[in-house]
Amino acid sequence: MSVFNAEEWAKSHFQHAKLGDIRRADRLVSTAANMAGSSGKSIALSCRGNEAELEGAYRLICNDNVSPDMIRVAGFQHTAKEAASVAEILALEDTTSLSYKHQVAADLGKLGQKTDRSRGWWVHSVMLLDSHTTRTIGLIHQDWWCRPNHPEDADEKESGKWPDASHFCRERLGETMSRVISVCDREADILSYIQDKQKHNERFVIRAKHSRIIENSDEKLFEYLEAQPILGAYSIDIAQKGMKTNKGKATNRAARKAKLTVKVASVTLNAKEGVKSVNVIYAQEKASATVTEPLRWILLTTEPIETLK
Repeated sequence: MSVFNAEEWAKSHFQHAKLGDIRRADRLVSTAANMAGSSGKSIALSCRGNEAELEGAYRLICNDNVSPDMIRVAGFQHTAKEAASVAEILALEDTTSLSYKHQVAADLGKLGQKTDRSRGWWVHSVMLLDSHTTRTIGLIHQDWWCRPNHPEDADEKESGKWPDASHFCRERLGETMSRVISVCDREADILSYIQDKQKHNERFVIRAKHSRIIENSDEKLFEYLEAQPILGAYSIDIAQKGMKTNKGKATNRAARKAKLTVKVASVTLNAKEGVKSVNVIYAQEKASATVTEPLRWILLTTEPIETLK
């Protein structure tokens, strides 16, 4: 369902929210529809001058009987229901930040340097997509926290967000989890996370960050992959994109068609508690006069690697 049909989207997600009073659920649907139809705008602007809608939204937010957990549970339950009929699902995981500069920013967490004016929350989300159609199914997990100025003041390691997300997805999706492929960027290249996924026989694709020691080889992972034969090649379209250099200078990445060669291997990562064999895909673009920063992806996965398909 397209989020651009804001009323239907809000109703399907929140009409059955257990808020203790059906009128609160109705107000949640109305508020969510307004906000979904005015993405990125304030609550006041999303109400488009309707004072009754604005007052109702603020009353809902300030109601001590309504918590964020009660609201998001309704959304997660809807996503789990939608996912049950999907043959194969991609669970896209990533962390972003919500940055604020107004008067309450000082009470929030560190985003960059502790002296920065901007402060806020870190948010880790898991979004489900149909792997065959790329249709968005919905959000199945989201957690947020404030990062303290000093790492030693943290209640727990932030790396725990990855296995925590899998735990809650497991609980919410039940048997559907067997059809889910978790897709994560380099921050998820953590041995404890890989071990947790393997322990539960769950599928994943993780972009590798570390050239780890592997068993039965004198070479580390990245060097070992370089020596493997080429399985094949394929081309992808790279869109134009405005970017910044490491020094913060604005630059432009021109659109192009990139040709990548693919190498694969099955390896066992060296770990104290042991890691089962993991498949690795190495996709690399050849540098040229027009390509000064070629693409280079190294992916750890449970998926078959015998062919390019």
